[in-house]
Amino acid sequence: MRKFVQVLFLFTLLSCGKKEWSKDSLVKKCKSELGKKNEAEHVMSSENLDKICDCSAGKMMERYKSQAEADKDEAGAQQIGQECATEVLMGGDNQKRPGADSLSFPNDDDPVDTTGNQ
Repeated sequence: MRKFVQVLFLFTLLSCGKKEWSKDSLVKKCKSELGKKNEAEHVMSSENLDKICDCSAGKMMERYKSQAEADKDEAGAQQIGQECATEVLMGGDNQKRPGADSLSFPNDDDPVDTTGNQ
């Protein structure tokens, strides 16, 4: 799955050539290319695919000023795809999820109750 996202994302965003450099154009191209591949392999839901494309296009626009600049940083573009796929497929950033701030984990220094009383 990770390999699918990496290869397809990289192909999609770097194959845009000299076309318009905007978030909308990147999202559209990503959805078109990834959608075709996803239909054949049924790797993820279309909702997740849309989220990955939106996330990736946004991060590409933040990091690069032009398509030419993005084309020069293949590793960076691949990293963006991995980050977005991980965020979407693993449920996103904890800070964005409702109730995430109420989660707590025991500290190693906290005493452990072994009697079963809480």
